[in-house]
Amino acid sequence: MTRKILTIAVLASLSAAAYGLPAHAQGTQGTQGTQGSNNTTKQKEKKPVEKLKKIIVTGSLIPTAEIDTATPVTTITLRDIKAQGFNNIYQALRAQPLATGQIQGQQSTNSFTPGAEPAPSLLGLPPNFTLTLVDGHPLSEFPLLYSASFGITDISSIPLNMISQIQIVPGNQSSIYGSAAIAGVINIILKKHQHGIDFQYQAGGYGDGGGTSQEISMVGGYNHGPLSLVYGLQYTRQQPIWGFQRGLTASSASNPNPYQANAPFASYQILNLGPTGFVGVDPNSIIPNACGPLGYQFGGTTTRISLYNPTSPPQYQNGQLVYTPAGYACGTPTMFGYSTLMNKRNTAS
Repeated sequence: MTRKILTIAVLASLSAAAYGLPAHAQGTQGTQGTQGSNNTTKQKEKKPVEKLKKIIVTGSLIPTAEIDTATPVTTITLRDIKAQGFNNIYQALRAQPLATGQIQGQQSTNSFTPGAEPAPSLLGLPPNFTLTLVDGHPLSEFPLLYSASFGITDISSIPLNMISQIQIVPGNQSSIYGSAAIAGVINIILKKHQHGIDFQYQAGGYGDGGGTSQEISMVGGYNHGPLSLVYGLQYTRQQPIWGFQRGLTASSASNPNPYQANAPFASYQILNLGPTGFVGVDPNSIIPNACGPLGYQFGGTTTRISLYNPTSPPQYQNGQLVYTPAGYACGTPTMFGYSTLMNKRNTAS
């Protein structure tokens, strides 16, 4: 009896296994078919992936995506420079809100580097704290020291039409570039390709006279296979602006302080060292009419004058404001009118 029951159990197990095989196979095939259908549907619904172009901030020697940088980058294109009427890089950079410091530029007459146009003073710091680059490479220094103390880079020799754009990275960048970039970095990016020849002529002036300028520039390029050549020529001529061409600087009579407006400047003076320091000596006490032969200078306005004494309080005589002179000399109220507010300049690059 026990053997019969065991035989029946074994046969039942084999029958169930044989019966389940087709069912299991059918279920597997059905599952695979459903997954394939779903995958096909998902592929149809999936949109093509758009590849975004990488934006590189070239104001840094280390390429960085613009979305990752915390430093604002000011970009000036060649179109922006020409739209504002600037005829060189110095003028475009000097007009930026970041250029808050005073430098020796076109309005400096007695400067150490009158032939150079340094980078602007960013954030009020001297120009040697601003690093100037061309396509990521630093420029060589100007042969003369700025204020006889430190070196600067001259950006006046770069033709304007050779520029593609200028990028300014303000603030402390010394961790990347060193101590020369404490105020920031200026990267001048040149054109990489130029088709044909671009010839331009530009002229300008000022309504009150003086300072007229003309500029002729030509930019060309040659592209053949892997060879790409861009060349440029530029000639700029600028006339000076004299002080006598502006009413405010024409003479000492333009001084709003009437007490100082009556005091001309000494162009020739004889000094004698006394117990209290240098004392002005009257030229006529040495040579009669000593200032007469000098009268033709400064537009014929040079005469014997009394020097202004800043320690003497204002006094009135017969309704006229007078001062106690500190001596006498040969001078004129228009002397500083013959200084330039903007220097004459002829440059070719």
